[in-house]
Amino acid sequence: MSWRLTPKEAGLIIIDLQEKLIPILHEKEKVIQKTRALIEVAKIFHLPIFFTEQLPEKLGATIPEIKNALPNFIQPLAKSEFSALHCLPEELPRHLLIAGCETHVCVRQTAYDLREEGKSVYLIADATSSRQPLDHELAIHEMQQDKIIVTSVETISWELVQKAGTDLFRQVLAILK
Repeated sequence: MSWRLTPKEAGLIIIDLQEKLIPILHEKEKVIQKTRALIEVAKIFHLPIFFTEQLPEKLGATIPEIKNALPNFIQPLAKSEFSALHCLPEELPRHLLIAGCETHVCVRQTAYDLREEGKSVYLIADATSSRQPLDHELAIHEMQQDKIIVTSVETISWELVQKAGTDLFRQVLAILK
């Protein structure tokens, strides 16, 4: 299987960036900024975008900074299990970019379940976080050991662009600046 990312086979999953979770995250501002950039890049390439909410009746809705960046027609997928696999559609793109929180719980379990389903998973490390930095770092290290691709918003954006000097290049450059 090729690990090269192509826009026609990619999708974005944003996990649990909710009102009661964001305030307790380590580097929450960075996660918000990087996730918004990732959403804008995904929209340029018309990637399907999915976003989940863990027990929204208790943890609140997706924060406005993220919700307002998403296309209006996309609705949250409510879940109570840590993994998002059960609330995602059965038909998913081959390559899945994952952002959100917490890295060592819902993000990690979703990544492993998607791998079990035969998907290539790209953990967008600068758009994920946990309450404790150590939990985030250990989860990233573990996933790297288990061959989940760990990357950044900028790296994945240029992987999607593939070529400089194009209109797509200029649009993505404007987002990443």
